[in-house]
Order: sequence, then C-alpha cells, then structure tokens
Amino acid sequence: MDFSITLSDRGQRMTADSGIHALMMDLAQSGKPGVCMMGGGAPARIPEAEAVFAATFRQIAADWDLTKLVLGSYCSPHGADQFRETAAKFFRKECGWKIGPENIAVTGGGQSAFLQIFLLLGGIQKGQLRKILFPIAPEYIGYADQGMEEGMFAACRPVIRETGRRRFKYLIDFEAVERALASGGVAAMALSRPTNPSANVVTDEELDRLSFLAQNYQVPLVIDNAYGFPFPSVVFEDVTLPFHPHWILSVSFSKLGLPGIRCGVIIAEPHFVEAFATMTAISHLSPGNLGPTLAGQLLASGEVLRLSREVIKPFYKSRCDRALEFLDAALPENVDWSIHQPGGAFFLWLRLRDAQFSSRALYERLKRAGLIVVPGDYFFTGSDPYWEHRHECLRLSYCLPDADLERGVGILAEALRV
Repeated sequence: MDFSITLSDRGQRMTADSGIHALMMDLAQSGKPGVCMMGGGAPARIPEAEAVFAATFRQIAADWDLTKLVLGSYCSPHGADQFRETAAKFFRKECGWKIGPENIAVTGGGQSAFLQIFLLLGGIQKGQLRKILFPIAPEYIGYADQGMEEGMFAACRPVIRETGRRRFKYLIDFEAVERALASGGVAAMALSRPTNPSANVVTDEELDRLSFLAQNYQVPLVIDNAYGFPFPSVVFEDVTLPFHPHWILSVSFSKLGLPGIRCGVIIAEPHFVEAFATMTAISHLSPGNLGPTLAGQLLASGEVLRLSREVIKPFYKSRCDRALEFLDAALPENVDWSIHQPGGAFFLWLRLRDAQFSSRALYERLKRAGLIVVPGDYFFTGSDPYWEHRHECLRLSYCLPDADLERGVGILAEALRV
C-alpha cells in the first residue's frame, strides 16, 4: 500500500521537504570518519559540566524511593508539582520574576513546546487565519514546519547594518512590524534571543519596544530563550531579561548540555499554562519524570548557575573567538563575505554576496567534501521567497575542537576559491 497517498493535507505538510528533518539527519552523521560537523545545533561536550550531570544522575539512582517515583508514575500534565515549585522559587530569586508554580508548565524541550504554543495561538479562528509574526528574520529552522495551516507564519525583513570590516548586524525594522500588526490577523509575535541562526541578540531597547507593541495590539510576545538567561547564559552582550504577563517564555535545559533529557519549561499566565497542560494531556498524557527530577536538583543546588557563568559561557565565548580567528585568516579576500556580529548561542552566520552559487548549492558541495553546514534559506520562514538575501547565508556551528574547526574552515575556504 502506498501510504503517501493516504496522508491528510496536514500530514503532507508535516512530511514535506523539512529543514529541521534534514538538519537532524545531518547531525546523525556526527562522529563518522571524515565528517566535519559544523551543522546541527547540538551543544558541545564539556567535561566539567558532564561530570556534574553524571554525579546528579547517580544521586537520583542511589535513592530508591526517588527512583521508583521517577520510573513508575505519571505526573500532572503541567509537570511534577515539586519541580514547578523549585523552578518558580529559582526564577523569583535569580531573575526577580513575579511568578509561582501556576505560571510554569514542563515541556519536552523547546521544539515540542513551540509546536504546542503555535497550535494554541495560530491558525484558523472563527473562519479567519491568525498568523504568527516573526518581527525579525532569519529565525529558527525548527519553526518552519510547525504551522498547521498554509501561510500561518509571516516575517519582517531586518535592517542590515555594517558594523565593521567583514561584520554586520540585524536590527528590527519597527515600521514593518507595526504595519504587520496594524493590518490585523496577527495572533502572536515570536522570536529567539539569542537568535538561532544568526547569533543576533535583540537589544533591551528593541525588546522593550516589541513588548510595548505586543501589549498595545493585544497579542502575546513569545520568546525562545534556549541559549539565554539565566541558563545556559551563552550571551556575550550586556542585556537583561525581564518577564511580563503578556509574554510566553520558553526555557530549555538542552543547551546547558542535556539535550537527551528533553526537558524545559514555559513561563506564562496561568490561563495559558492550563491550556498548554490540557494539550500535553491530549498529546502524550504527561511530561516525563527523569528530566525534571535531574533539572530540579541542578536548580535547587545552584549548580545550574555556577556552571552557566563559570564554565559554559566562557567555553563558548572562547570557541566563538577561535572560530572567528580561523575564518578571518582563511576565507578569500576576493570574496564578498561577512559575518553577523556574534552576540551568543553556538553559531556564526556567514553571508556571501555575489557568490557563484546559492547557499543550498554550496551546502551540497561542502557536504561532498566532508563538511556539513546548514544552508541559510531554511531560516527565512514567512519571508519573501524572492528576497536574494535568504540564499546568501550559511549557519556554522563552532562546537568543535580546534583541529576540527580549522579543518572545516579550510574546506569552506577552498570551496569559495573556485
């Protein structure tokens, strides 16, 4: 039987050419002989952090009563009460957010959290399409296929500002954002900060202005905080993160170095938390217990902050600086290339103007040479498909040892010399 012809319209949308599926399939090549992995979004292996995670895991396993609870019981669709209490106390103390456990729902990581958030907010309402607006593009590759309705996402082009030799920065075009909001049909605004893929960090002033517009137009502001404060704190710029009642904030433990436990939280007003928990019950009964138990231990002990500030952030800042050194030294002078000013996360965003081939063609060429990157056009969901800039960029991860990083940059430089 040919199951491809039995799929619903939504089934076909969810199984079409998918950037996030291609990215994860590429990520599965990591560690294979001859493959230099500068694609994917997996965190680096940091021994000092992994030692803490392993010790915490052993403590849980040594407590038989706790182990029985973790392995042999369902928790609430909101997540375990004790973990939510611990998380709320942590965020009140460390961030100054005026929240309680009623503001927190446990997620299976940011990817599944955003699928639920977008399903709850966007799509058809009373016969009208309600859109999710990305106030600045490019945005995270994983959002692209989460729209259950055709045309559910819209994005505003950024202002592109040159900031130095071979460097540039995206800024929000607020006139475009306000035009989009004023036109009606926007259910919510959403952005990542730091931004995946560009490593852009929306400034405090930009975030305040977006928050004002969201409140003024009565739409939620959804923020993907996978790389930000208070953990893993991979932010290289002087910015802050408040919390407001009209925000929905997603925080994940994956980029801390725990992608395997698939655990995060959303922080929102209680009514939205209840709606989110109801969807969790419908889709998979309840969150898992192991991830929140391990994460809760790290929050309660304060290790999550110590690791973020003293180990994880310095590690990635060093990796970023080293990658920039290699790129600045190796990429050809006669090619019009530039890098987005890196403000955080795990990536560098390379722009190639007037290139002989598109980013997708270059990706295929590099893959054949043993280097895996991510082509930039996947990250422009909701943008004008004819905008040339979306075909000029590559995302490069620097979560590699020096030798691999230097080899990968060398392969890239050689391809650009052709």
